[in-house]
Amino acid sequence: MGRQMYKFIGSRIKARVGDYRVFEGTLQAFDPHMNLVLADCEETRTIRKKKGKKETTEKHHLGLVILRGMVVSSIIVENFSENQATDRFAMDDTAKENLGLAVSSSTAPAPKMSAPAQGVGAPAADDMQPQVKRRK
Repeated sequence: MGRQMYKFIGSRIKARVGDYRVFEGTLQAFDPHMNLVLADCEETRTIRKKKGKKETTEKHHLGLVILRGMVVSSIIVENFSENQATDRFAMDDTAKENLGLAVSSSTAPAPKMSAPAQGVGAPAADDMQPQVKRRK
């Protein structure tokens, strides 16, 4: 799911929450728990009336919002184009050269791994034995 969501960063989305609220904003970031960061966000709340009265909706501008993934029930992408997704990672020639320099300068082989020094890591086996307290 996460790999598919990367292409929607920068797109307008609607995130529906279980209690009749919809958050509409620009997707800035997400994580594996589907927590969402929305910029320029608006909350639309549908208020349900009792018996025969009309539903009303309220809109509030919230700005930058972090939505917990556990409460999001659905996500709708409003405006998305493939060009937008590919242009986001486009680089000019200078950026490509700088990236090449950064990669080529760090291609030295890694040093060989060895065991940790004594006293680093887990305690010795003798230290792991249960301690018996004797009463006098």
